[in-house]
Parts: sequence; C-alpha cells; structure tokens
Amino acid sequence: MTHTPPLPDAAESPFPLHPEPIAAAKPTKGPPEGTAVATAKPDGVSTGTMLGVGAVVGIGSAAIVAALMFTRRSKK
Repeated sequence: MTHTPPLPDAAESPFPLHPEPIAAAKPTKGPPEGTAVATAKPDGVSTGTMLGVGAVVGIGSAAIVAALMFTRRSKK
C-alpha cells in the first residue's frame, strides 16, 4: 500500500519530465563570406570608462550637495 493517492489522467504535466537534450551550437570560424568586418579599434573612450566617470561625477556631486546642506544646517 502506498501513501500517495492515484492521480487522474488530467493531472499529468503538459511538459515532458525528461526533455530531449539541446544540441550544442557549432562554433563558427568567423563571419560569413562576403561580409565586411571593421578590424580597426574604435576611437574615443570605451563604454566602461564612460560609465565609471559618470558614476564618479554623480557621487561627487551628491557629496558636495550633502556637505553644503550640512554646513548650512549647523550654522543656525
């Protein structure tokens, strides 16, 4: 005797319990023939550097505003 009650046929999962394995994508050797690829490095600043500078400027601005608000409040 088992402790689990029998399940009706409508209670079966719509998804397979053991799906078929997904075939691994074959790596390509490069772009398809006949396509032009830019090989030169882009000029200017990289995106990571721009985000870093933006974060530093934002944090610095917030610190300056907080310092100004604190000094004005303590003078009363």
